[in-house]
Amino acid sequence: MSEVVISQSLGVEWRRKWLPIAWLAAWGLAVMSVAVPYWWVIVPLAITFWELTWQMSGTDKARVLSLERVNSRVIQWATFAAITLFALFWVCVKKWTLPVYGKVPAGKVLWTVLISPITEELFFRGLMYNGFLFVGRKLHSKRAFETLVMLFVASVFAVAHTRSGIYLALTIVAGIVYGLCRWKSGSVIPAIVCHAVFNGLVMWTFGT
Repeated sequence: MSEVVISQSLGVEWRRKWLPIAWLAAWGLAVMSVAVPYWWVIVPLAITFWELTWQMSGTDKARVLSLERVNSRVIQWATFAAITLFALFWVCVKKWTLPVYGKVPAGKVLWTVLISPITEELFFRGLMYNGFLFVGRKLHSKRAFETLVMLFVASVFAVAHTRSGIYLALTIVAGIVYGLCRWKSGSVIPAIVCHAVFNGLVMWTFGT
């Protein structure tokens, strides 16, 4: 009985004190790993980051970033949204003969699919989105304000990717789709899934 109590105590201590530290460290390493071209570095780091992010989603700190867990149906809708977004992207590429990536190194592909969606969604649809909602928390028309926040964050997201022309417009559309995933579910997890699936489809089609 005492062993069970000790085990539970250690588990609580891990989640309360060390998990946030480990998660933030993994987040920092994940961001910096964009400069690392080796897939065998990216893969274990990505697995660690996904696992720690999932553990964080089950803590009381998840609300700060809207990282609360959602059901499988929401994930399915996020995946469908990603496929629809990719179909739009593919049509635009073919219609206007847009330049695409060409062959991308394996490490960059893996970083773009496995790490970039988490880091970007945690920042844009997590920290930034929630920051604006906090500022406007006392407004009467909260729904209209959140719509403006979603559109503004999508625009900042696109500009941060240094896009121009049709690519800027497509990136804004992508940001709006990710924002809708965040808005409708109340969690950034569907936005992460949608972003990851979309990046995966683009890289599979145009980057390999």
